[in-house]
Amino acid sequence: MKSVLIVTYRDNILNQSLSKIKGKGLSIKKLENVLLEHKTNITTHLMKDLSVNVT
Repeated sequence: MKSVLIVTYRDNILNQSLSKIKGKGLSIKKLENVLLEHKTNITTHLMKDLSVNVT
């Protein structure tokens, strides 16, 4: 399986609290678009959501 790093809008504005930022889905909107454009087969918002075996 190939890994692709996707930087979201939220990743670029870490110095602001979420309560001050307008809009919903700041972390997942880009992930949804990548899936809809068939650029990946699966995405995850947090790496802790995936089980990984280190070899």
